[in-house]
Amino acid sequence: MAACRRWVMRVTSVFQAEATAALHAVQLALGMGFQEVVVEGDSKSIIEKLSTPRRDCSEVGALVWDVQRRSERFRSCSFLFTPRDSNLAAHILAAEERFGTTERVNVSGWRKPHGQSSTRRP
Repeated sequence: MAACRRWVMRVTSVFQAEATAALHAVQLALGMGFQEVVVEGDSKSIIEKLSTPRRDCSEVGALVWDVQRRSERFRSCSFLFTPRDSNLAAHILAAEERFGTTERVNVSGWRKPHGQSSTRRP
């Protein structure tokens, strides 16, 4: 499990913040070499957009497209809605330093995979 907090400037909506968080989660998982990924989020709307192959023409459409394209690099990747009150990892990171500017990453149960492959298996 991994959780990350980043300071992002010029976020104009909650939807943009949630989509940006999903993008950061996928980037983190790619950087750590994960091949099977579940991205959890507490915005049902964003999770539904990320889970559907339909083109999204909303204000976050470009971010959704970016997350979906990057997620194709994994052997498997799914997007899961998690109610805010049950997302402990996100709560801990958010409560630690509400307005801090440093990036934080918490990882548990992770081992660097041997023989990483950048190709997606069917």
